[in-house]
Amino acid sequence: MTGDGAFEELRRLSDEARRRWQVPGLAVGILHDGQVETLGSGVASLETGQPVTPDTLFQIGSISKVFCTTVLMTLVDEGTVELDAPIARYLPELELSEPGLTEAITVRQLVTHRSGIWGDYFDDFGWGDDALRRAVANIRTLRQTYRPGELWSYCNAGFEIAGLIVEQVTGRSYEEVARERLLGPLGLTHTFFFPHEVFAYPHAVGHVEEVPKSGEFSVAREYWLSRALSPVGSILSTVADLLTFARFHMGDGTFAGQRILSPASIEAMRTIQVPADRADRFWGLGWSVSRLGDTTTLSHTGGTNGFTALLVAVPAKQVALAILTNGSSGPAAYREIQEWALERYAGLPTPAPEYVALDDAQLARVAGVYRSPRAEVAVGAEGGELTVTARTLTLGTEESVEQPPVRYRPLSALAFGAYEGRDEGSQLDFIPGEGAAIRFLRLGGRLHDRVE
Repeated sequence: MTGDGAFEELRRLSDEARRRWQVPGLAVGILHDGQVETLGSGVASLETGQPVTPDTLFQIGSISKVFCTTVLMTLVDEGTVELDAPIARYLPELELSEPGLTEAITVRQLVTHRSGIWGDYFDDFGWGDDALRRAVANIRTLRQTYRPGELWSYCNAGFEIAGLIVEQVTGRSYEEVARERLLGPLGLTHTFFFPHEVFAYPHAVGHVEEVPKSGEFSVAREYWLSRALSPVGSILSTVADLLTFARFHMGDGTFAGQRILSPASIEAMRTIQVPADRADRFWGLGWSVSRLGDTTTLSHTGGTNGFTALLVAVPAKQVALAILTNGSSGPAAYREIQEWALERYAGLPTPAPEYVALDDAQLARVAGVYRSPRAEVAVGAEGGELTVTARTLTLGTEESVEQPPVRYRPLSALAFGAYEGRDEGSQLDFIPGEGAAIRFLRLGGRLHDRVE
């Protein structure tokens, strides 16, 4: 599949994509034919000019959720946790926004984003051993967006609950359990939960644009990943460690002769459990699961303050790709690299989107204003496509920022794809309610209510 010179071509493509999309730095790792190759490109900080190397640590963001699910599944194997048990069994004191929810929401729904809890919850409860417990106690203030199991929407808060279940049934901190059951057995010596752990290692700093999509970046100085987010998105790691993690997930649950997960549990993690937010995307346990032709791919992305990340695994081909970036424009770069690498190393070309034509009445049905706790989105229809403008609250500062408009072409009557610039390849969809009325806009995995 690879041929001579494939890695040097990957290096060239990575450099070009980084420069084209103005990403300060990135690291790329590819696992193929049983070997790992890694590279660094750009700088770890625009202020210091320190170059990125393959050993540079980056925040991996929500890829941490796959780690959390893996730890949870070790408890499932022991019989300590049941996926289809209500969360009230493990957290009897937990209260949510409505009576009866803790009996209705299952552990499985937490790790498949089907709990219905509004998910973008990042309050800081400090660095003490009680941080996660205090954070989960406050989830009762979050809205219940839909009935448990009814829909799919990306939910960070659900993984805080999952992490607390790990603490409750083991009597130890989530981080201790994760190190003992997962990081240690896999030999992930460059994977950390806390910022103070990275000082002795080369590490990147994040970069954000003060004006969205301006191409002018500054160092992101705020560290938003408090301890309560350990199960959600606070891991720092290298591309090599992520590829080791992916290699494990493409196997039978053993690593270096030690069984970590049962064959049934590791297979369940990579098996479709529920549909997600687009026709070609589903969710396993922790993993996003897609199909390219007849081949299943596992993936997860991550985004924190100035960092973006991607991990993709193709079990049938034993190929995995890890990309870590320290710029908010990173997804545009890693999309290019991912498409090239999957075709070159795994023989999986990315199909071109198939757009359809909608008449004015069909477009008018979905046009309007939509609102969530952290965003207001205006959807306009013109020229056979949608123009979407969002005003969002910046995490940490809570500043309201208007994002540049993005144009979407119809993929169906209710699904639309962005086709240009940084947003190319992203999708949104609309969820009907009763009759023909639109109930939600789903953008970035988050549900936004139709504003009448």
